[in-house]
Amino acid sequence: MSFIIFKKKTFLPFGQSLFEVIFSIAILSLILIGVVSLTTKTVANENFSKNNALATKFAQEAMEWIREERDSDWSNLASRTPATNINLGSLNWSSANPILGTALSRSVNLTFQTVVDSNDTIRVEVIVSWTDGQGSHQVVSVTDFTNWNR
Repeated sequence: MSFIIFKKKTFLPFGQSLFEVIFSIAILSLILIGVVSLTTKTVANENFSKNNALATKFAQEAMEWIREERDSDWSNLASRTPATNINLGSLNWSSANPILGTALSRSVNLTFQTVVDSNDTIRVEVIVSWTDGQGSHQVVSVTDFTNWNR
């Protein structure tokens, strides 16, 4: 007598269920959204930092130019006051305006003030501003100049 042994076949699931596929796609989507969001924020912060550094440089450059004006001819500087939002291009820049080609704009406010000891003082406010995706920003530099040659 011969015996035939039948083995019970067990089927192992080799595929994935629909639930597992959707779950893995959801997790992958969350990871990708986080990476893209982080990259976008990093680029925005990098652009803000770059513009802020440039704006500070341009504000300092304008102050130095006005300081040179004060040192060369106080009466010429005093004749410009009271004035608001003077474009530095009209202040006889010897070279082309360096803000061309950037998103920055620069303006200067001059205010003539008389202090108690009768020395004339000119308050100079340089504003460098720009607008980006995060909103409007500005760098402000304020200095009081006096006629020290008197």
